[in-house]
Formats: sequence, structure tokens, C-alpha cells
Amino acid sequence: NTFAALNRIKAGKFGDDLPSVVRGMSSAIQTNSKQWQIASDQIPKNEYEQKVFKKIYQTVTSVLGGQVENPIGDAMHFENVKAFGMPKWSKGAKKVATLGDHVYFSGVK
Repeated sequence: NTFAALNRIKAGKFGDDLPSVVRGMSSAIQTNSKQWQIASDQIPKNEYEQKVFKKIYQTVTSVLGGQVENPIGDAMHFENVKAFGMPKWSKGAKKVATLGDHVYFSGVK
């Protein structure tokens, strides 16, 4: 989802910087959920969460440093279709890539 956020910055429609774009993308952030409280160090991470955070941090650092190729093209929208099914907003959009349980779309209206 880092690539979708970077694509949104390039498009200029969702914010001017990564923190702004990510805040708008995540319902966890918008609702200050327990997931976000853990991620933002409001609640201490357990051992498992520390390992996951380290992996995410390494991945994002590699993406921002250009060491990882963008596998989703110009897609700016995505959904975990395994958990939530194909979203209504994807009708007419182009399915660009599938990574794990997430499907990435371009041309969303």
C-alpha cells in the first residue's frame, strides 16, 4: 500500500506529503483505533508487533529508496477482497495487480 500512497502523492489529489496521504487512506488512523494506537506508540508494542513494525519499516525504507520496483503501476486504490469482497467503487475501474489478498485498481471514478 506504500506504492498506492506514493501514486496518490504524484497525482496531487490526496495530499502533498506521505503522512497526509496515509492519514486519509486509513480508517484505522481516522478512528484512532487500537491498531493505530499501537502503530503510533500510544500503546506499547508486544514482541510480535515489534517484529511486524520492523519489517514494515524496512519495506517502506526500501520502497522510498528505490530498491523495490513498483508492482502496481499507477494504481491509487486497493481493497482486501478476501476480507471485504470486490468493492462497489471498483466498477468500471481497471484491475492492475493482485498482491496477496489485495487487488489494486486504476481509473477509479
